[in-house]
Amino acid sequence: MKFLCKVLRTLGVWVLLCLFPMAAWAQSVNLKGVVSADDGPIIGATVKVKGASTGVITDIDGNFSLEAKKGDVIQISYLGYETKEITVG
Repeated sequence: MKFLCKVLRTLGVWVLLCLFPMAAWAQSVNLKGVVSADDGPIIGATVKVKGASTGVITDIDGNFSLEAKKGDVIQISYLGYETKEITVG
């Protein structure tokens, strides 16, 4: 009986350890948006998470999709325009 309790306890710990990364992953969100100026969409603008290597470039319609976490700062930049920073909320 003691052996079975130890096995179940160990199994329970492993299950919790396996679920922890899933909980951390679930906090990220998929951001979708359009980068545009007064005269229309900006093609090829860089959208990235500040301080990380995660980033994308806008498509022909100015659309982008990027994974980020709540509290991350998103930087949007394009040659000739001021860089914009937005906090994910």
